[in-house]
Amino acid sequence: MELQDRMAPLVTSCGKSLAPGADQGSFRQMMRLLGHTAIFVFLTLLTQLGGMAWLFALLFRRRILMFVLTYSALTLAAHWATPVTGRVALSCHNGGSLQVQSWFYCITNRNYVTPELAAVLQEAAATLEREYPGTKTGVLDANFPFLTGFPLLPHLSHDGWGKGGPGAVLSRCLRVSCGRNALSGWVFCF
Repeated sequence: MELQDRMAPLVTSCGKSLAPGADQGSFRQMMRLLGHTAIFVFLTLLTQLGGMAWLFALLFRRRILMFVLTYSALTLAAHWATPVTGRVALSCHNGGSLQVQSWFYCITNRNYVTPELAAVLQEAAATLEREYPGTKTGVLDANFPFLTGFPLLPHLSHDGWGKGGPGAVLSRCLRVSCGRNALSGWVFCF
């Protein structure tokens, strides 16, 4: 009996070959799983709803198309459901004196605040518009639609509004110094 014949039971075990390169299929599956997990975590941290949309899109061949459709549907559903959870969306349209400064914040669902904060922001924007006619007050990212305390990257280095609450911060901002940018018409507080 030749050496090859004696080694045959050792080379194949349970229907799988133990020859070099034989585990490439399972390695690819593991890497694919790690890749999808990384995408899920990234989209969840970036948008809060993106991870769920990605998991659903994995069920289809045209993943990107299904992701966009599912994410859009989840975003619309969140817009209608958040008043029940105690949050409202700031307007993403270019009307009024209070505007979300970038479309990115709206697409990533970072434009949700409590109704109390929305009222404070509207009042502050109206005050600034009276003092500086024609100006727009820009809002950066606010919060996600659900789950209080969900990490809002890259804002992990500070603890939200601090002890005074959003009204105190805005009133301090309005008292300190405001100036109008002549090129853009936006009012900035320092």
